[in-house]
Amino acid sequence: MLTKIFIPIFVILLVGMVAFILWPQKKPVAVSTIANALTDSQEIECDYVDSDGLQTKTYTKAGMLRSNFTGSDSKSTGRVLIRDGKTK
Repeated sequence: MLTKIFIPIFVILLVGMVAFILWPQKKPVAVSTIANALTDSQEIECDYVDSDGLQTKTYTKAGMLRSNFTGSDSKSTGRVLIRDGKTK
């Protein structure tokens, strides 16, 4: 009776562990130059906080750049989108 319960549970756990191990994982991207980072098809995310407390989160992919920045007041908060060298 107990084996009828434990065998399906064991099989489900085994399948879950195998799927977890074999599932593709995101690997960190090594960037050799700034030019490669801006033109590569891989999305790159960069977080930065300067000494004045301005927080910047920037994403680059395939020649496009999106940057969101937040500061202590509304004048130092905004976003920038650059596509094909043009600011939007």
